[in-house]
Amino acid sequence: MLVAWPGHVYVHADLKAIEARIAAKESGCKLDLDAFARDIDIHTWTFAIINSVPGAATSAIQQVYDKLRALKTGSEDEQALREFYRTVAKRVRFLIWYGGEKQRMFDTMYNERDKAT
Repeated sequence: MLVAWPGHVYVHADLKAIEARIAAKESGCKLDLDAFARDIDIHTWTFAIINSVPGAATSAIQQVYDKLRALKTGSEDEQALREFYRTVAKRVRFLIWYGGEKQRMFDTMYNERDKAT
């Protein structure tokens, strides 16, 4: 057990999606900022954006997101599928931020798909 020195306290901070929050703030991405304001899981949200019609309104993306969220309450297969979607979106996001190449992104998405099947 950790004990703080007299007169001090330990602080635990959950830096949930901190890189995504910083990127949204710095870039001014309205979709991401809106997702954070509504306490939406950013990686599932990203997958919803990827799989919606290009230029879709936020309401259309929200419908895809809601369908993904609904998977969480279903069977183990549905939960695994939801986690797979989230993982793919998270990896794509990080590859984009850190200069990943298109081929690496493609390989990452398909390697994850093959692991899931």
